[in-house]
Amino acid sequence: MERLRRRQLPYIADYGYNSRVNVLDAAPAAKRLVRFSDPKNPSNTPLIHELVGQNNFYAGTFEFPRPASDDAAFAAGGAQLQAFTQRHGGGGFILWFDGHISRLSYDEYMARARQDTTPWLFLGGGHN
Repeated sequence: MERLRRRQLPYIADYGYNSRVNVLDAAPAAKRLVRFSDPKNPSNTPLIHELVGQNNFYAGTFEFPRPASDDAAFAAGGAQLQAFTQRHGGGGFILWFDGHISRLSYDEYMARARQDTTPWLFLGGGHN
């Protein structure tokens, strides 16, 4: 068992959900999930993507400077833990609201989040 433990690498990558999926009203009991039909552009609205050591992501994910690596993001802690992973040759996988999956590089994904919109609208599928 000790021999196996020495070979294990730290677990730093995870899957996280789009934090805009949860809509919070004034009362916590009013929390609800948006419907799959809510985003105006479901093929360009991320539902789940690979990230570093967290379970969700928000607009800040697309505003932080690029970490040198997943290990560097994990070591920095805090908000950097929501960085999009670079574990698959510099990128990761995204499940979009319409059900398709893409593999994008870190830079391609960040550019897509800023194309013709702000990260908040990108995550919200064009709705507020």
